[in-house]
Amino acid sequence: MYYEKIKINVPESLKTSLENDAQRFSLVKNDGKANLNALMSLVLLNHHDEFKRNQKHIRDKAHEAISRNANITNEAIDKITDEILREISLLSAGGKTEICNASIALKPTSQTIGIIKQIEGNLLRYRTESEYFRSLLQDYDAKSISEKETIVFRKQCGAIRTAISERKKIFITYNSRRNELRSKTLSPYSLETSKEEMHEYLISAEGGNGVATNRLSKLGHVEILDEPSEISDTQKSCLNKMIKYGAAFPITPEDGEITVKLTDSGLEMWNQYYVHRPIPFKTEGYMFYFECSPMQVMTYFARFGKNAKILSPNTLRKRMRRFYKDAWEEYQ
Repeated sequence: MYYEKIKINVPESLKTSLENDAQRFSLVKNDGKANLNALMSLVLLNHHDEFKRNQKHIRDKAHEAISRNANITNEAIDKITDEILREISLLSAGGKTEICNASIALKPTSQTIGIIKQIEGNLLRYRTESEYFRSLLQDYDAKSISEKETIVFRKQCGAIRTAISERKKIFITYNSRRNELRSKTLSPYSLETSKEEMHEYLISAEGGNGVATNRLSKLGHVEILDEPSEISDTQKSCLNKMIKYGAAFPITPEDGEITVKLTDSGLEMWNQYYVHRPIPFKTEGYMFYFECSPMQVMTYFARFGKNAKILSPNTLRKRMRRFYKDAWEEYQ
């Protein structure tokens, strides 16, 4: 069935932010461009109920306060409360007045048409369609990346949380780092936000004493299996360390203490670079001691060059040396 597109006037900055989110969450068209309609449809499906509740709560409180203190008609009060909601939307978007110098089109689907009809019939009040949907998108955009991720992937989040509470295994499909579709069975342990609030991660136990970490936005299908979770004490210990030090990087039972020595420049870089920065359990001047994933130490300190030196364990020291050696040979 054909549905007419809804034109939404927005600031260019909001359009750009939504396009970045679509790319970040792999919502793209066949030509690789951001699929804004897919993103907006998920925001509408997964965030509109919360948005609507918040709007109603604010409107009711404002209406009550105004009616107590002003002798005006209900229609006038309604207009004032809608103006208050506009101002709140502006504050959630950063408190700046931006010209709506761009537009995006929302194409209704069989899944979203019911919500759209409800909005058109009951929720617009003194606002246009464009104003209403812009407020919804601004409310979404004001959230952290990890919060946005849980909105867009609410279906997967719900299945994972149910499996964790019921202590069931799950079957997942996911995209690998090479963007290959893969699948596996896991015993889910927790959904964790990265320390930088950049992404949500599912951390799980898998086969033997293995552990796994999967970024939420890389998950496709999540199915709860009729099998009890199997998580050993050893795996729990590793998973709890991942929660403490960084859910993006797996920690194995074999991983031990890591020692890194920084230079003066290295200390300056340490204070400047926050993304994936490991948490030391002890520092002594230029010496930093970690119990996190070796992969996290590699990822973070690789950019330091001569300003950070891994002293132990020797296996990690050799890996970093090989990393720099391969890079040096590439430039020969």
